[in-house]
Amino acid sequence: MLVTLNSVSTQECAFRIDRVGVYAAAEALRQAIQKGVDDPRELKKLNRDQALEADTNKRENHHMMGVTVVFGSQFQLLHVASNRSEIVILS
Repeated sequence: MLVTLNSVSTQECAFRIDRVGVYAAAEALRQAIQKGVDDPRELKKLNRDQALEADTNKRENHHMMGVTVVFGSQFQLLHVASNRSEIVILS
């Protein structure tokens, strides 16, 4: 779903509503790279886990397309222009 706010530049005010994704594997991969892990098997496993996690997040977002956001729901507002997101709890 794409939400726009009235503005001179509506492209800068476009948000996409997504479910809150899981990013544990992506964070583990980022930390391993920062620590300088050089074991190819470990990096391959972390990379595979991150790809699976990203695929799962994408499938869940597609599954939730068209579902009404209800009171108490947790979701992410993704700013389309900057690709930055913010977690929101509807209450």
